Amino acid sequence: MTQFTTSQQAAITHDGHDVLISASAGSGKTTVLVERIIQKILKQHADITRMLIVTFTRAATAEMRTKIQTALKKALTERRHELSGEDRRHLANQIAMVNAAKISTLDAFSLQIVQTYYYVIDLDPGFRLLTDETERYMLQERVWDDLREQLYASDEAPAFEQLTANFSGDRDDSGLQDLMFELIRQAGATTDPKAYLEGLATPYAPEKWEATFSQQIWPRVKGQLLQIATSLTQASALANQLPNPIWYQQIQADLAPLQTLLETNAP
Repeated sequence: MTQFTTSQQAAITHDGHDVLISASAGSGKTTVLVERIIQKILKQHADITRMLIVTFTRAATAEMRTKIQTALKKALTERRHELSGEDRRHLANQIAMVNAAKISTLDAFSLQIVQTYYYVIDLDPGFRLLTDETERYMLQERVWDDLREQLYASDEAPAFEQLTANFSGDRDDSGLQDLMFELIRQAGATTDPKAYLEGLATPYAPEKWEATFSQQIWPRVKGQLLQIATSLTQASALANQLPNPIWYQQIQADLAPLQTLLETNAP
């Protein structure tokens, strides 16, 4: 019989409200979850077909189903004499129902919900998932090409040309496209892609610019200016020892506005 740690035992038996458990790789998450399910079936007469059990990969789903069925069979065999007739019948029924249990990946469960209630979100019931990476990339390129044509034909063409040039290299103008595709990828990993993309421009809004500059940009610029001022001060001391004063005077002329800027602590 598996010996569980105190924290694992708490994860197995804790009940009555939502529970969030954080565990690292190889810490026995699957084993603990299987035991939690078994305990609910044995002690609470829970029905496995009324449970939702989700994982991240198909392999983990298959493993989970197998482990649950194996654990139920083991419990029926090892605890047969401890269980009442009703408990044994319930356990045997649960073993038979494991294959019908809702054990799936998170994305498969989400897909099932959308397929069932597509009309709630006004979705075409004939939709399909875009799982092929090559097809996805080709579709992105097609949409991007259409968008570029629209922008080049609009009043915003000059601004778009400048934007494209800002991110283009010497060899081609794919820089902006690469950036857009990367932003789409990052947005797709968030819970609200549209809000994520809209929020990217917030720090650059006119009303936010002063705060952004003073809090993020100026500290970095000031650090570099301090290094330059230090170097000029050292050079000035050396130049002051030269017979010709022109070098000292030139360095002092360069250093003066820099020191003034640093003393004001703002550009």
